[in-house]
Amino acid sequence: MGLQGDRYERLVCCEHSLSFPGLIGNWLVRFGTYSVDIAVTAGLDLEMPGPPRWRTPLLMNHCLTAQKLLMPTLDERVTTLLTFVQDLARRNPEVVYGDGKEGSNDSPASRAFARRLAAESLVLLKNEQELLPLKEKRLKRIAIIGPNAKQSIVSGGGSAALKPTYVVTPYDGLLSAAPDSIDVKYHVGCYCEKLSCALSDFGSTLPLQHTSTRRH
Repeated sequence: MGLQGDRYERLVCCEHSLSFPGLIGNWLVRFGTYSVDIAVTAGLDLEMPGPPRWRTPLLMNHCLTAQKLLMPTLDERVTTLLTFVQDLARRNPEVVYGDGKEGSNDSPASRAFARRLAAESLVLLKNEQELLPLKEKRLKRIAIIGPNAKQSIVSGGGSAALKPTYVVTPYDGLLSAAPDSIDVKYHVGCYCEKLSCALSDFGSTLPLQHTSTRRH
């Protein structure tokens, strides 16, 4: 991250590909950046996630005092960020001046677009005997195996955590799309939880198991 030689190449990449004239570090930067002044001078505008480990007031003041970091460079980084924030504010005034509550644009058109976007993002590497797409006349039974088929894991954690307007599990999607002539079977196959499930996952009441008191 600290090489001045890469700065121009990375900035040009961001400008042309993302229409953003600068660099914002993602979560990997926290573990890949080991400098204060070098990263700032190389063009890294923001260290994420916060609170920062390197761009603390103490370390930044040390670099400024030692003249390893100059105020014009720091002003440039801040100007890039503020320009970006102000541009987004102008484009999305309803978010900036709204009620602060999370909302969604859930419509048939947006659902169709999201569905098409997800489908077109998949890359099929191999298709023996033209098995895909599945054809009704060639199918009699479909076996769905695996615990994740009935799980609705739709986002990550932290800033990636979102509240979806609706969720379709792989099992529900296949079941609803399959014609009535096709027999759909499901089996959990195996469990992939890192830890044992809590009893609360099974509801407030559990079926009692008859335990023998006979001594062996």
